[in-house]
Amino acid sequence: MRIIHAADVHLDTPYARRSDAMRHRLQEAGREALIRLVDLAIGEEADALLIVGDLFDNEWLTIATERILGDEMRRATSAGITVVYVTGNHDPGRANYRAMNINWPEQGFHLVNSRQPVEIPIERSGATVGFVVGAGHQTPQETLNLAESYPTAPRSAPAVAMLHTQVTTSSEASDHEPYAPSSLADFGGKGYAYWALGHVHKRHVVLGDPLAIYPGNIQGRDF
Repeated sequence: MRIIHAADVHLDTPYARRSDAMRHRLQEAGREALIRLVDLAIGEEADALLIVGDLFDNEWLTIATERILGDEMRRATSAGITVVYVTGNHDPGRANYRAMNINWPEQGFHLVNSRQPVEIPIERSGATVGFVVGAGHQTPQETLNLAESYPTAPRSAPAVAMLHTQVTTSSEASDHEPYAPSSLADFGGKGYAYWALGHVHKRHVVLGDPLAIYPGNIQGRDF
């Protein structure tokens, strides 16, 4: 199973301390980065594109961003890529929040907004090549340890777990709010080949066995 793992894209970050021209350029750059992410997934012939929370920064999306979001997700799914997007603290998944009111693709796209983990088979040429299991935030301040509720991984093919979380035992833990807090102990013993994490903005290998990784931002958010 070939995956592209991204998180914390933060589209339409306001960049309030910058000049009007700089704010416009930075927001435009975020949309360009999303387009290049989809380019990468298509170019690498990925089976799945995994977006692990905080795809956008807040409830107020520009028309341009909402259009590009829909267009790019449809471009990915039209290329045969399964897109799985789990909600985070900036883009929570309750019915009245923004993630639930976007015109997402009808086929090949999975929005996971439930605290209860959801299992999604990943297929290539009609055969199941792996599984993705994910849970999402429902509120902007998720306090539950969502990792505790993940089931044992399916055994018939490799499985990836997706989770927007603050790993409290990570060396990067002090820099972020402890939303959906988890620990390294939550990742072992369940049979997942890879934990695709989100929330920390710096690329960071949290654990080597099984692999648990924060990919960092696709567009740098500081120097």
